Amino acid sequence: MIAPCKDCPDRCVGCHSNCVKYKDFRATCDAVNEKKRRERAADEAFAARGDKIRRDVRKCGLSGRRHA
Repeated sequence: MIAPCKDCPDRCVGCHSNCVKYKDFRATCDAVNEKKRRERAADEAFAARGDKIRRDVRKCGLSGRRHA
């Protein structure tokens, strides 16, 4: 996404604190980033579960019991 500040005629030092266009843009960016963070967290949990299963299978075999 392109910030509304690009080529803005009203741009000045510190204008982000009171620019409505920028605040809307920032809110949209924050929402997108939060969604990505949640998706990444879910993917990491799924990957960690798969790693644990693979480790247990290597360690104990498919039956789940240790071989004597």
